[in-house]
Amino acid sequence: MKLHPNLLAAQRWLYPLNQQRRDYQFNIVKRCLFENTLVALPTGLGKTFIAGVVMLNFYTWFPEGKVVFVAPTKPLVAQQIEACHKTCGIPGSHAAELTGQNSRAVRSRTWQEKRVVYMTPQTLMNDLKTDNCDPQDIVLLVIDEAHKGTGDYAYAQVIRYMMAKNPHFRVLALTATPGGKPDTVQAIVDALHISHIEIRDEGSLDLKPYLHKKHIKQHIIEMSDDVRKVRDILSEAMAPHIKKLVSAKILHSHPSPVMLHPFSCNMAMQGLHAGRNGAAWAFSALQKLSGLARAMGYLLESTTNQCYICLTALVTGDNGTTKQGKQKQNLFKSDPQVQAVIKELEAQKSRLGGFSTHPKMDRVKTLLVEHFAQKRYDKEDADANGGSEELTGDSHVMIFVSFRQCVDEIVEFLNLESPLIRAIPFIGQGADKAGKRGYAQKEQLEVIQKFKSGQFNVLVSTSIGEEGLDIGEIDMIICYDAQKTPIRMLQRVGRTGRKRDGYVHVLLSEVREERNWDKAHVNYEDVQRFIIRAEQLELYEDVERLLPENMKPECIEMEMEIEEYTREEPKAKKGPLPKRPPAKRQPRNDDAMRKVPTGASSAFVSVKDLTLKGTKKRKKKGSALIEFDPHAGEDDSDDEEIEAGIFGPRRTQSMPESSKQPRQKKLRQSTTMATKEQEKSQATKISHKKKAASIEDLTNNQLEHDGTDDIDDREIEMGLSSAHLELLSK
Repeated sequence: MKLHPNLLAAQRWLYPLNQQRRDYQFNIVKRCLFENTLVALPTGLGKTFIAGVVMLNFYTWFPEGKVVFVAPTKPLVAQQIEACHKTCGIPGSHAAELTGQNSRAVRSRTWQEKRVVYMTPQTLMNDLKTDNCDPQDIVLLVIDEAHKGTGDYAYAQVIRYMMAKNPHFRVLALTATPGGKPDTVQAIVDALHISHIEIRDEGSLDLKPYLHKKHIKQHIIEMSDDVRKVRDILSEAMAPHIKKLVSAKILHSHPSPVMLHPFSCNMAMQGLHAGRNGAAWAFSALQKLSGLARAMGYLLESTTNQCYICLTALVTGDNGTTKQGKQKQNLFKSDPQVQAVIKELEAQKSRLGGFSTHPKMDRVKTLLVEHFAQKRYDKEDADANGGSEELTGDSHVMIFVSFRQCVDEIVEFLNLESPLIRAIPFIGQGADKAGKRGYAQKEQLEVIQKFKSGQFNVLVSTSIGEEGLDIGEIDMIICYDAQKTPIRMLQRVGRTGRKRDGYVHVLLSEVREERNWDKAHVNYEDVQRFIIRAEQLELYEDVERLLPENMKPECIEMEMEIEEYTREEPKAKKGPLPKRPPAKRQPRNDDAMRKVPTGASSAFVSVKDLTLKGTKKRKKKGSALIEFDPHAGEDDSDDEEIEAGIFGPRRTQSMPESSKQPRQKKLRQSTTMATKEQEKSQATKISHKKKAASIEDLTNNQLEHDGTDDIDDREIEMGLSSAHLELLSK
């Protein structure tokens, strides 16, 4: 371990009394100081205060250590840094906020100068990899919205890197609920190296004194005649494909077209890929069914206009610019039943006023008018009788919607009732499918501020409003669509009932969404029981104390001096930079060949044109007749000498006559004892080999010398053989 604690400061641990002391917070903080703890508390019960107290003590114990707080979004990072320093007592001048927008040099300087850093996990991982910060300097890592820390998310990457470089640090993970399934909880424990879990729910005894009642009411929404007509035509288009896929055992259940979700089709396609069944027809059927199921969901859960946009996009595809786009376009365009659905939607849209109002939007409007009318009546009555501030203050309502396009339609529809209803959208930073830009961090904070100040009384939000952000006290929550996942359900409901009783209205479309809310409750209760029993949950047991074993810090409760964090705004420039003289514009040259070298080819060139002209082609053997010399048949002096026998062909020693004929290989005879004849033949073979080797070893000069005429050659040319000479001598 690189850093060592201040033993004098480590004899105690501090608990701030700047706000009301709550026993459950005190007990949780006490365990978090010595264990890698996962804290699961319902929304609005002070998880940020628990984190601030733990950060304060590690800041005090390790004077040279770094304390890091990570949150998934930049607005949440900006909010948490203000919330922690308002209650915990860490000096705001020792803290800094880092995001990807800060340059590497700025971040490096911040790591050297500050001791408490708030940032996104992606930025922290980047600084660890690039050695911007030393992992051995980090003594505490606080993780907000810890339910995201599974798989290869940045939270899990940071923990793996830290455990490899510096296992001596403390982890504090915060969440409203750790997951929707027991397996998910175990995955979070494994990824974040958790050794202890502190979990509470609405039924916990130590939470009941601090909980306000939440009145939850479900509304089963019956569809209008226009929606039912489109639903029935769309069901007829989906039914044949469902029947065919079920009979082929590709879809294991037999869902009705109204209940089918695109997720089921996608899982079936993954099963075909994994099994490699070769059912090519099933892929196109599942792809088509998935698109129609998505349109059905938009129709029943969202708005009619969103269903129309979805079907139009399926028919047009990517305008046929790619092969896949053409196939997908033909898949829907050639179906007469799909065309019938679009025709019906276009007929409804062409009517005066466009599409009829969706039944869910009508119910939202009714609930809001009743709520604000009642609040206005209560406020007037309280003002007359000198009522409390809770009755005289402004009321705020939050509407949760899953799709961004639906947010815009709801805001436009509700603002028709202004000034009673003053709605404003609250969306994320990314762009939607149409390319429309979302809200930047600064715009999101401005929207929250306007909502808190009362300039707007209805906030229509996507999922970004579910997690962590301090939006203020909400009197009523309207869930425009129901979610099966317990995490999203709890986060939505947790927005109300913090300081006074709250009301939650859940809108459920008939048949399709009726059981979603009940399923979310059942899943949440199962997870809570699984964690509390801890029968199959495996926790880490290798987490060591960062303080010496013999030290047992005593708690000191005291009111801390607060030095709030002041966000450093980017420094303004001293003055405008001097303007550069305008560059001279060159005349436009539209010649496309202006930068092509002279003589270069500007198009495809034939091979015939590339060959050099004037070169002769190589003649093939036997391809042309040989022309003979007409005087070749006449006798010359050489022919006369040959006829007289004086001149004959010369034969040199290097070219024996026997070499012209191929030798026949003799069969080998294998014997154990060589005979005399064999020995003699073997000796002659050796002599021949030596003679041939000697001939092969002759140089060119020697060969030329051997080829010169000697006396014998002259006699042969004269026609005198050795036999004639012997006769003459006798």
